[in-house]
Amino acid sequence: RKQKKAMSTTSTAAAAAAAAAAKAAAKTGLRGVGGMIKQRWHLIDAEGEVVGRLASRVAQVLMGKHNANYKPHMVDRGDVVVVVNADRVKLTGKKWDQKVYYHHTGFPGGLKVTPVRRLLERKPEQILKKAVSSMLPKNKLRRRRLRNLRVYAAPEHPHVAQLPQSAAVDAAKAAATAAEAAGHRDPLAQLLDGDDVPLVQVVHPDDPLFAELEDAVNKQAK
Repeated sequence: RKQKKAMSTTSTAAAAAAAAAAKAAAKTGLRGVGGMIKQRWHLIDAEGEVVGRLASRVAQVLMGKHNANYKPHMVDRGDVVVVVNADRVKLTGKKWDQKVYYHHTGFPGGLKVTPVRRLLERKPEQILKKAVSSMLPKNKLRRRRLRNLRVYAAPEHPHVAQLPQSAAVDAAKAAATAAEAAGHRDPLAQLLDGDDVPLVQVVHPDDPLFAELEDAVNKQAK
């Protein structure tokens, strides 16, 4: 009896320790067994993208199918997806004129029909959200996975802190646009035109545009 009681006490303590570790990992943003999986953020520009093709890619990232440790029964294998310019998506064929969304209030005669063009004017984010929701597995994990989808109609988003690389690229593009508007030529355009512009003086090696400029120089050399 003493041995069985000691074994049960040990198993209870181990279970409590595992639960405490999982709770601590959830607070720190680390997910998975032992807190070894870290959630990543992805930024997608929906301008000019077909809704169905874009939704299929987003659904795979939300489920975590792009990860090597994917498990269909675990919701913490997916990443967070931020989509901007959702009001500039495309639909193929005659869907802009024929596609409608149905909703029933549950009362007699409560069928509501919303054309896709009206939804684009009122809530353009819902077009992509509905498409992604339809492509996720219809189970209890779908609602939790959709929480990791952030869709915005404008090109701006409030997740700059989670996406530092995209913020740096946007800042570099804005600086180049401002310089061009002020009358200064873009350094990349100078390189493509064959002007003698030292690469080190154009951008710093740590700048995100350094790789793009280097590829342009290599292509011109070939």
